[in-house]
Amino acid sequence: MSIASKPYFLLSCIIASTAFFSCGKEDRSAVSYSYNYTLKPVKIEKIRADEYTSFQTMSSPQIVTDSNGEYFTFFNSHSYQLYLYDLESLKLVKKIKLFKDGPNGIGECKGGVFLHRLDSIFVSDNYKIFLLDSLGIKKNSYSLESLDPSAISFFNLTSLPFIQNGKMYMEVAPDLDPFTISNFEYFPVILELNLQNSSKRFVCQLPEQYSKENYAPNFLIGGFCFNSKSDLLSVTYPISSNVYQFNLNGDAIDRLECYSRYEQSTFLEGTKKMETSFLERTKFYLTNNSYDFIFYDKFRDNYIRILMKKISEDDFINKKWKKQASAMILDGQFNVIGEQDLEESFYIPFWGFTKKNIILLEWKEQDENNFYLHFMNYTQK
Repeated sequence: MSIASKPYFLLSCIIASTAFFSCGKEDRSAVSYSYNYTLKPVKIEKIRADEYTSFQTMSSPQIVTDSNGEYFTFFNSHSYQLYLYDLESLKLVKKIKLFKDGPNGIGECKGGVFLHRLDSIFVSDNYKIFLLDSLGIKKNSYSLESLDPSAISFFNLTSLPFIQNGKMYMEVAPDLDPFTISNFEYFPVILELNLQNSSKRFVCQLPEQYSKENYAPNFLIGGFCFNSKSDLLSVTYPISSNVYQFNLNGDAIDRLECYSRYEQSTFLEGTKKMETSFLERTKFYLTNNSYDFIFYDKFRDNYIRILMKKISEDDFINKKWKKQASAMILDGQFNVIGEQDLEESFYIPFWGFTKKNIILLEWKEQDENNFYLHFMNYTQK
């Protein structure tokens, strides 16, 4: 799935698939608001793309670390290769060829690629997940069709998978009609896959608030991140200022109200018009603010939460349908210590964290032959 296709894929995926947790805990922890920090650029590096690489063909960007260094990686859907750029030299140091067919075939790679390590490459192709080595040789495969209900996996749609204690946790979309309210209870966002014995289980389910308010599917896909220091998942839902925390058993641990300066309501008003048209549901999503992403910076013990700002009625009528992003900076206790608008040309689902910097990815419409890495750091005002 290319970067270019993801905004449109996300919109259709929001209609076709949903996923969420149940939360039995009503108490919530208080957070503070200080706005003393901002993200400042350290340097911007322009990287010349090869003839096969473009905004249309790049997908699954991420940062991978091994004993030799830190790398910016992505999958090229045209050449069917993984590209690895060394972040010190900014040179292309390796390409890994993947195969659609044959004994090492991975199909169409519809759900993206996740590099746990350079020798542990996971590929999602709808109901199947493949594990490859550093040469693209298939080591194992896992089927999601045996689940009840069966599910489709997505890598890096809103959240990268992670591996903890031999188990992989990933975003999935159960193969059920998201417009049927009775199906909501089966729509968890995270699947736990045991990489040793292939056992699988859904970790959590939809929050009660969603069932009560009957939110349209446009607002149901959320983001999550994992803090290995606390062993807690943090989940953001598009319609709520709350950040929900769970352990890996799916037990609700805490609920924290983290408002953006652009959205002060705890929950947006829901819609009960599940029968409305695609255009009306799309309008509801685009003309409301939404908390779509959350990321954890393990090197600095900070969180980044992304609010996608609503568009105006006039912009909707004129089909200017791109929501702009505001980045909230949260400390390790979820206190809001900063917030700032982001450039329109940044690819928002990618946030890279290294020992030295936070890295953002940019493609410029007028410069299709290059992509840009923005190296940034938190700065106190």
